Amino acid sequence: MLDHNPYRCDCELFPVLRVLPGFTTKPLTLGEAACSSPPSLAGVKLLELDVERLHCDVPCAGCRCHGVPATSRLHLQCDTVPEVWPELPGGLRTAELELLRPPPGAVDLTRAPPYLRHANLSSLNLTGYPAVRHAMEIDLRHNLLRGAPLGLFAANCSVLLADNPLGCECGDAEHVAAFGEHAALVADLADVTCADGAALGGVRAGALCAARRAAAAGGALALLGLAVAGGAALLRRYRPELRLLLRKLGLPVRGDAARGAERYDAFVSFAHEDEALVAERLVPALEGGRAPLRLCVHYRDWVVGDWIPAQIARSVQQSRRTIVVVSRHFVQSQWGRMELRAALARRRVVLLLVDNAALADPELAQYAALNTYVRLDDPLVWERLRDAVLLAEPSPRAPSRLLANMLGIHRKSQPARVSGEKN
Repeated sequence: MLDHNPYRCDCELFPVLRVLPGFTTKPLTLGEAACSSPPSLAGVKLLELDVERLHCDVPCAGCRCHGVPATSRLHLQCDTVPEVWPELPGGLRTAELELLRPPPGAVDLTRAPPYLRHANLSSLNLTGYPAVRHAMEIDLRHNLLRGAPLGLFAANCSVLLADNPLGCECGDAEHVAAFGEHAALVADLADVTCADGAALGGVRAGALCAARRAAAAGGALALLGLAVAGGAALLRRYRPELRLLLRKLGLPVRGDAARGAERYDAFVSFAHEDEALVAERLVPALEGGRAPLRLCVHYRDWVVGDWIPAQIARSVQQSRRTIVVVSRHFVQSQWGRMELRAALARRRVVLLLVDNAALADPELAQYAALNTYVRLDDPLVWERLRDAVLLAEPSPRAPSRLLANMLGIHRKSQPARVSGEKN
């Protein structure tokens, strides 16, 4: 019985809290045990303490450094890039540098040790990208950057770039093309916008100078272009309905047979509470029919005992798309968030919206606004999911009344059943 003691909550307490769940025969009773220091944790109960907040100060010249045993990471908070880098204390494997003040010139990380895997350079009014020697994750949000980080892409660095005035005009076509080629390295691509407010993910380099060329071609060609664009827009508007109707009638649909080199057509990401919905409804519906899909689900296709983050990355990499079952349970799922972000890095996400309660989460609401989604109560839900996986650029919408009548469909909500647990 350890409650009512003045605990010093630093990294030395981490080994104790980490093994608490293992005391099954003779449990430790923490009760009201709480932190007395440091001041930032005073009064926090040990049973409610986030172990990532446990840290110890580490001596380092010119910076404030502390080690976090929960993440095995050394945090360096510095005014400038260190001239002399500290040695990693025992038990720590990586380091994160956070610059606190705008640098007088370019940020040079070429002399950083290999253990530096994260750099926080946000809100520093940077106008140029840092120089690096090895791959790392770099937070460059809230700066004044205009072009693409070509050097960072070449070093295979992952970047965050939201809230920068990126150029998306005719003269910026080369940089916009670079963003398209290295989209997987822009971790927050869904949040990145151009200087004019347009979403960077929706800008195509080849179309940036189209308006200038059309104006030079003359009024007649402009009118012709408008007519062609109007016809294409009309066909695009009803493209999903036409594909669904052709598949319903058993006719060949262009794109269904053109599978890529991926092992699976789709990896299904869901919270363990929604396993019954996936196992009893989604999997049978998509793996059957005239155009059966090859699905990857963790309870059937993952290797027992393998590291979960590695299996998530492998499943996303080996799949044409990732179907994310978005429910109120998914909002609270740590592994679900990891799977969603891994899929968004490849820009291949299809959201299955189970209930509106999930959209109360701001992050998921923004993902739903920017990505392909299908509602569970849509009478064509499984056909639309199949179409979203097979299409190169899916855009499922609610079925038109004409199509619903032709296929004999009546709108009816089917609430999801939930059970099961992800290992």
